[in-house]
Amino acid sequence: MHKYEDSHNIVRGKKGSEITAMVFGGYFPNPSVGIEPKYINWAYALGAEFWITALLGFMVFMLTDPNNKVVPKQAVPFIIGFVIATLVGLYESLTVAIFNPARGFGSRLVAYLAGWGSIAIPGPRNGFWVYMLGPFVGGPVGAALYDYTLAPFMKAALEQNEEPSNEYELKIKG
Repeated sequence: MHKYEDSHNIVRGKKGSEITAMVFGGYFPNPSVGIEPKYINWAYALGAEFWITALLGFMVFMLTDPNNKVVPKQAVPFIIGFVIATLVGLYESLTVAIFNPARGFGSRLVAYLAGWGSIAIPGPRNGFWVYMLGPFVGGPVGAALYDYTLAPFMKAALEQNEEPSNEYELKIKG
């Protein structure tokens, strides 16, 4: 890390050092992409972190629902990985796609202690809180959205399509 910083005239803890501090955590916009910071403010970043975490929460709840008989259980980890890869591919250039408040804060704390100081916490444009608040609110919203929209229909469809498994159940239901 020190060789890279020296060869690119980066002074750890000074403006511009977020390009090396991002090894530990997220910044908006992603310093390695070259988007002008004036185009991505804290509201966009907060919205992006909220949205991607809510979408991930919704998908995880949908895929792991015991009433979900459409997706084979063996495929669930691969599909969740694909969802994460897709979201990272879409939103990484905006916020580095943190998804997790612990990952947002823990990595910034390590960067702070490793010498980045105010570049890590509170960060350029005082934005480190975006990575705590967005996922902290987005995850439960995604789960609730699933619980109140799709989950009742999956349960009702499963109950409607249940076949009696033996003669005794056939007599009770019939």
